[in-house]
Amino acid sequence: MFDFLMTKNGSNSWQDIKCLISGLSVMFISALTGYSEASPVQVNRSIPKVDPPRLALEFSANPTEAEFFRSRVFAEPLVPIGGKPSAAENAALAKALVGHAKRFFQPHWLL
Repeated sequence: MFDFLMTKNGSNSWQDIKCLISGLSVMFISALTGYSEASPVQVNRSIPKVDPPRLALEFSANPTEAEFFRSRVFAEPLVPIGGKPSAAENAALAKALVGHAKRFFQPHWLL
């Protein structure tokens, strides 16, 4: 019945069958996606222009909840509880966190 799956010595091992199925799968997916070896591929090897990571804790002039969430001052992210904080509360929290980060990462004899 599956004579086309027979190997040279007359057996059809599972390894041979899996290889055939994977090859057929690649051909089927290639046919569906329209990929062909003849289609030109352009590799982008340019280095992306990104800002380097900040080494010190910084906030914008008007810090947002998202900035506090991404700040990673503590093990868990900071999220507002009990409503949206005002701009004055955000500014006060940013000032306190920056002060805490400076104090926390300096040796005690430099304080």
